[in-house]
Amino acid sequence: MQGKISFQTKLVAIYSAFFILLISILSFGFYYYNVYTFEQSTKASLSDIAKKMSQQTDNLIQTMDYISIDLLSQPEFVSAMVTLNTYDEKKPENLVSIGEAIKTVKASIIRDSINRTVYKVNVFNQKDDFFTSYDIDSSYLEYSYKYYEASWLKDASQKKGSRYMVPPHKVVLPNGRSFWVFSLMRSIEGPAGTTGYLEVQNQLDTLTKILAPVNKFNILVVDDQKRTVYSSYRMSPELVDYYHSHVSSQPEGVSTGKNPITGKAESLIGVRSQLTGWTVIAMQDTESMLKSLEFTRNIVIIIGFALILVSIIFVYFFSGILTKPLRQLMGYMEEVNIKNLSEEFKAEKGNNEIEMLYESFQLMRERLDQAIDEEVKSHSLQLKASLDSLQAQINPHFLYNILNVISNRGLEDDDEEICDICSMISSMLRYSTSTDNEIVTIGDEVENLINYLNLMKKRFEHKLQYEIKMDDRLEKIPIPKLILQPIAENSLHHGFENRSVLCLKVRGTIQDGMWRIDVIDNGNGFEQRVLDEIKKRMETFEMEIHSRTGFEGLKIGGMGLVNTYARMSLFYNRKFVFELKNNPEGGACISLGGLLD
Repeated sequence: MQGKISFQTKLVAIYSAFFILLISILSFGFYYYNVYTFEQSTKASLSDIAKKMSQQTDNLIQTMDYISIDLLSQPEFVSAMVTLNTYDEKKPENLVSIGEAIKTVKASIIRDSINRTVYKVNVFNQKDDFFTSYDIDSSYLEYSYKYYEASWLKDASQKKGSRYMVPPHKVVLPNGRSFWVFSLMRSIEGPAGTTGYLEVQNQLDTLTKILAPVNKFNILVVDDQKRTVYSSYRMSPELVDYYHSHVSSQPEGVSTGKNPITGKAESLIGVRSQLTGWTVIAMQDTESMLKSLEFTRNIVIIIGFALILVSIIFVYFFSGILTKPLRQLMGYMEEVNIKNLSEEFKAEKGNNEIEMLYESFQLMRERLDQAIDEEVKSHSLQLKASLDSLQAQINPHFLYNILNVISNRGLEDDDEEICDICSMISSMLRYSTSTDNEIVTIGDEVENLINYLNLMKKRFEHKLQYEIKMDDRLEKIPIPKLILQPIAENSLHHGFENRSVLCLKVRGTIQDGMWRIDVIDNGNGFEQRVLDEIKKRMETFEMEIHSRTGFEGLKIGGMGLVNTYARMSLFYNRKFVFELKNNPEGGACISLGGLLD
């Protein structure tokens, strides 16, 4: 009972964890999707506001610019300013011209259309002549260019009559009156150069109404010289410089990230005016922006936890029904052992998934049973091979001694050929009877094959010709011992019939990720009956290795083609190449190969 409860509890925990994870992912995904959507909406709003404010500011400046262009396009106005700047007022003969010039300038700027459009228009020169479109006041008579910053007049002069924007500044009159304005200035150019300055002023309140913060957005307007034109709150010069530089360096003026000066995450949108050179920057603190989503986040969390609770209750009550077939399967799995592995288990009918699980277990049991049989057979083959190897070692010392006697007699008779033959036979015996390594390399096999063919050359002399060409990359590839010699021995045994000279060629290549060795002779080739019989025996071996009947009569100690095939199949787990065929020009070809590691 404890086992069943534990299993059910684990299943409930798994389902609960799954639902918690799923609902958490969906909840957080929904929340962060809303955050992303809100951020995109905020960026769009910031962009719209920045563009709208920049456009409205341009409209205001455009009106001021039209007034300045209109005045400078009047020849009599420019001529009057030249007169005032060049004529000496101390000479009586110039007083009439100077008076006419004063009337012309006043008539040009003191117009109802100008007073309705802008705050005032000031005209002045370096001789302290000052004219204004505002109501005449004695205090204005002392207000001249010397009250302006020298840098403004210098910059305006360098523009040579082009538009120059003066940032908001405080004007203090001699009578103590003060007010904040921003200006558009143009130098008045005459034949001899700058003859005066034209200033179109507007009160800063006019600009403030356009740039007043909207929807908790902060607004900053900076000119090309990084001077503050307007700010929704007091900012340090370093902060203004950061905003202007950062927005200017971003594509389309958009920037989102952490402010290194304030330490807060924020979104910035900058729009630069081609008319004034002013950059309108709209910004919002990300933290304050996301406060409006707190309610949505809390609702998502509450709904998520409610769904989790309902899911746990549902899983708890229905897990017992769902886990009953699984508990039966678990009990059967605990009872399975090697003795009853082949017995079939009859499961109760359940849902389709459980039935599929039962079927999968049955298939796994059958494959396991089959794998155990194959492992037993493999060990049996290995044991037979070991017995054959032991049997082969019964007489090697006796043979070595005999070969030494023959070799010594050859030395006494000065017959080095006998010594060479004894040496090659000794090497072959040592290679074939050694039990240190059952797995060798292709290089070792080729060396043993050369010894064998050299011995056969001693026997058949000119009647045997052979050629071996191997790719150097084949030398270290592992292979079962005594694979190549039996193939060559088969060619020599069957190839001399009706042949005066037997030619044997061995080719080793690597191509397309596989190694391959071809043993080719010019003998009679395989008779179709023999070829069919060999292939049939190979197929029989493959069937027996998969069956439960065993493979009685298979002699691992023999070195026939079928036995060579069997050892290759066991070593490479049936993933290898072993082909027997007749050459079109005559003779047989035996090919073997495998995949490279």
